Amino acid sequence: MAYKDSIEAISPNLIWDKMEGRKMSAVTLKTTADFADKNDWNNQFKWFRIYIEKYIHYFKPIITKL
Repeated sequence: MAYKDSIEAISPNLIWDKMEGRKMSAVTLKTTADFADKNDWNNQFKWFRIYIEKYIHYFKPIITKL
């Protein structure tokens, strides 16, 4: 299975950095937010929760097979 090809299950905005010449890759997802804006913290925490759960759901089965 080509994991990079199906990574959009997490988000189409996810960035897969193969890190050529290394035995690892970096998978990142970014958003913009003002961490000093306490009025927006609930939205920021919700965003983190949603995508952390998606990362876990997607990567846990893959990692346990390694």
